[in-house]
Amino acid sequence: MKCESGETLFPADFLGVAERFGLIQEIDRWVMRRAIRFISEHQLDKKGLFLEVNLSGLAFNDAELLQIIRHELNVSRINPKSLAIEIT
Repeated sequence: MKCESGETLFPADFLGVAERFGLIQEIDRWVMRRAIRFISEHQLDKKGLFLEVNLSGLAFNDAELLQIIRHELNVSRINPKSLAIEIT
């Protein structure tokens, strides 16, 4: 992620703040949507490749996340085996 000055911001720079202000669920959801689209756009599943995605530990508490993942997988029609989810 780039900040306004163009410098790269690493997850460690903003995830703690996102958790504190209740924004981490939206970040987890965005990451999942973007990861599935990335797999689809680059046809990783057709190449036998997969993408590993790190989500916050609070992802377990997000009642909507599984529904979002299912929806995105159905829309993109990628092979679910091309997506590995890691919980930090």
